[in-house]
Amino acid sequence: MTHALPFVEQVSTIERMLANETAQTQQLSSAALFRETCGAYSRTASLGWEGAAETLDADDSLVLFARSERRGVRLSVAPPSHARVPHGHATPTFALPVFAGRKTIAVVLYGGHLDGEALVVDEEQLLNALGHAAATAYEHLHAEERERENAALREQLKQLGAAY
Repeated sequence: MTHALPFVEQVSTIERMLANETAQTQQLSSAALFRETCGAYSRTASLGWEGAAETLDADDSLVLFARSERRGVRLSVAPPSHARVPHGHATPTFALPVFAGRKTIAVVLYGGHLDGEALVVDEEQLLNALGHAAATAYEHLHAEERERENAALREQLKQLGAAY
């Protein structure tokens, strides 16, 4: 997945890979990706988050601690969140920020393993690598979108110039 992520063509694919597919392949009890929109973080992909929070405030501890570390963090060091989160093994234990420059594009929350075991250091390193690959993918898709917008604006300017 780390090698494939930078080549995806849709944002939804990035989010599905980070949340659903990672949780399934790592046998995690839950995962939820919250993407930044207008100063808040909205859940756009998840597994095991039925009935839990759809939106997190930018200052919620689940988001804030990951944003401030600029890498994945164990949530045992963060104050408890006031958001509705899954319980038991599905309780988020690791938060992974996805950055583009200084902006936090998304935060992915992962629960422990289905058997109740916590994530180990090697798994946390793998998740951090996935976060970097996802950042590359988001940046690539954003750049392509800007190129399309610029081409459309150039065409409009060309048509306006021809009209005069």
